[in-house]
Amino acid sequence: MKRVSIFIYFSSLMLATGCNSVASDQDDVAPKMKEVTFQGEVDPKFVGNWKTEKETSGLDLHKDGTAVIASAVPSPKGIVKSSLNGSWRVANGELYIQYTDRQHVVTTIKYPAKLSGPKMTLDQGSGSHMIYSRR
Repeated sequence: MKRVSIFIYFSSLMLATGCNSVASDQDDVAPKMKEVTFQGEVDPKFVGNWKTEKETSGLDLHKDGTAVIASAVPSPKGIVKSSLNGSWRVANGELYIQYTDRQHVVTTIKYPAKLSGPKMTLDQGSGSHMIYSRR
């Protein structure tokens, strides 16, 4: 009975993963994010130092179009803070942020953005929103 159970387990595993070997050609292709073109203009309404309620994320949007993107993430060793320098623009109600990471990869992201008094809401897709307050 034990052999039958093992056979059924491995047979179902092969069906679930297909007949390809573990190192198939498709494994070398990483999923690609949709490429975003950095565009727009500096909008004075967005200039400011923005923080989330618990100050886990911050955007410092300067009037010259430069930006500092900051985060504070809890870890087993305490809060890990990081920041990246970049640029920002606004076009058609969307906030574009471009930065270069530590591996020298240039990334551009865009968020549908809504300003309401001292609050800025960035739509992160799938019904998720990040709300920032001007400091």
